[in-house]
Amino acid sequence: MYKQIVKDYFSFTKKERLAIIVLMALIFVIFLLPYLIPQRKPVMDIAALRNVQKELTRSHNEADTSHNQNLQADADLSFDHKQESIHGKAYVKREMFYFDPNTLSAAGWQKLGVPDKTIKTIYNYVSKGGKFRQKGDISKIYGLHPELAKRLMPYIRLTAEPAFTDQRKQYKQPAYTPSRPDYIQTVFSKEIIDLNATDTTALIALPGIGSKLAARIVLFRGRLGGFYEVDQLKEIYGLPDSTFQRIKFRLQVSVEGLQKININTADVEILKSHPYIRWNIANAIMQYRMQHGNFNRVEDIGAIGIITKDLQTKLLPYFTVN
Repeated sequence: MYKQIVKDYFSFTKKERLAIIVLMALIFVIFLLPYLIPQRKPVMDIAALRNVQKELTRSHNEADTSHNQNLQADADLSFDHKQESIHGKAYVKREMFYFDPNTLSAAGWQKLGVPDKTIKTIYNYVSKGGKFRQKGDISKIYGLHPELAKRLMPYIRLTAEPAFTDQRKQYKQPAYTPSRPDYIQTVFSKEIIDLNATDTTALIALPGIGSKLAARIVLFRGRLGGFYEVDQLKEIYGLPDSTFQRIKFRLQVSVEGLQKININTADVEILKSHPYIRWNIANAIMQYRMQHGNFNRVEDIGAIGIITKDLQTKLLPYFTVN
């Protein structure tokens, strides 16, 4: 029985044997075929090769030039005023003008191209009693790019603090007066003073204004970004109304140089650095902008519930949407 099974499955007819032989021969020929047919070597086109080399060289030079141009553009655009998006980075253009770093407002630092984080560092330094006593001190601010510090130095105008000896020059002993033998008359200037352009020396020349009040006025002016009306002087701590009434006719303000805050780009820290804006007001402005988009007009802040009419009137001169 087993022999029959082996015979049935492992015996071939003459035709089957012939087919197997032909098939094996074909397989063998196919296996040897790559070795039997000679391969044609590619003919090198010297001219084409040179063209390819020239193209590669030109592309490499263009890439280097483009890279260098991008590096230079990054260095230049880091001081641009209009905010642009380049490779995902925001750049702020600078607007150069003369300033006192001890009194300059946050909006003023922004116009000079100083980043918001560095502005916060400067405000922390000044608020803790720090002072810029010479132009070179600005280069010591952490986070301020050395190139920007170098560009700002020629525009720094430090307001000299009045010395006691200078104050004494403002007074003289008049001739003897029987009714008031101890009377000391103060010599005051009669010229009109621009609150946004004066210094402490000119302020001290006004009746009732000493060195401390003069320093407070200049400091408050810097935090505000400039006065837009003389009546704002009444907000100075320690200034009596009687003194204000005596000097207000000798004062004026030029509003052309007011430092303004862009309410479409300023963050909470920049907003609340203004004397008229507390944290809740700054946060409300930010929340309104996030919900409704950018402000079309500065008057739109009136739509924010916690901003009263009086506060709106005080803030409008210091806001911009451009």
